[in-house]
Amino acid sequence: DGLLLQDDIRLGMLMLISHFYENRSSVTEVEKLDMPQSFGWLVGPYRYFPQ
Repeated sequence: DGLLLQDDIRLGMLMLISHFYENRSSVTEVEKLDMPQSFGWLVGPYRYFPQ
């Protein structure tokens, strides 16, 4: 049995994986790379914050 994912989640995962693959070198304090904003836009509506 597989896990059913929304298309937005799947696209966000692929974008994040490709970001990590393209930026796989060591990160220093001078050279910090942020996650793509589009990842947050795609996955943000599905986040759950318990109260």
